[in-house]
Amino acid sequence: MQEELRNLREQNLKLTEQVTKLSADNKLLSEKIQFLLKRLFGSKSEKLNRNQLEFFLAGLEGEEPDNDPPPPPSPSGRKSRRRERKPRLPEDLPTEDQVIIPDAVKNRS
Repeated sequence: MQEELRNLREQNLKLTEQVTKLSADNKLLSEKIQFLLKRLFGSKSEKLNRNQLEFFLAGLEGEEPDNDPPPPPSPSGRKSRRRERKPRLPEDLPTEDQVIIPDAVKNRS
């Protein structure tokens, strides 16, 4: 009887530890899902790097993401840098400032 009681207590302790670990894993996975949903349906001002996503989704057991160099960016139809604007007016063009006062403002004075 004492032996059975001791076995049940050990089993209870192991199950309690397992429940604690699984609860922590569940909480972490829920937070990751919320983060990804926010990224998917939230504002798109910043883009997520593929390597960052792999690091974020690394296993819970301490697995390290592979440290391969990032792949070269794929060529797209758009140019990534902007063209420099040409000046709208030439520098040597004479300019003249002219102040126009509306009649309604003139009549108030």
